[in-house]
Amino acid sequence: MVVSLLLTIIVPSVALVCLERRKRRKTLLATLENTASSNGLDLSRINYLDGKVIAWDQSKKMLLFTYIMNDRPTMIDLNPISRCYVVRKKNGRDTTSILLQIEDANKRVRHSIPFYEQFTDREGNVEKFDVYSREWAHLINSNLSAGTQPSDLPE
Repeated sequence: MVVSLLLTIIVPSVALVCLERRKRRKTLLATLENTASSNGLDLSRINYLDGKVIAWDQSKKMLLFTYIMNDRPTMIDLNPISRCYVVRKKNGRDTTSILLQIEDANKRVRHSIPFYEQFTDREGNVEKFDVYSREWAHLINSNLSAGTQPSDLPE
């Protein structure tokens, strides 16, 4: 009796959560792709990260980033950028954020893209977000004309 009651409540709830996540992902990807096509961008890489999407146009050196609360994607022209690196902020042993920092030639941070934010993103995905952020930093740095190599970046 208890099992059947739990199944009638838990199974539909889990199904609704999964459907909502799929719907959210489709909406974010559609928004990103619409922005890319209206700006003549050809996205060669796209990553969906728990409610955030980051995409790359290699030929035009453009980065697009959006998240659930954002109406339209942020377009970042990487031509004036000199380097990109990952910052992992901690409070004791807990990671509070993982950011992809994008600097110009004057060492000013022009853009900061959050890959992980404590209390917003799932804590179990911290290491996955760290790997993704480092992959993106490597991708961007390897395509910058005035960029540094990933080994030159701060940890």
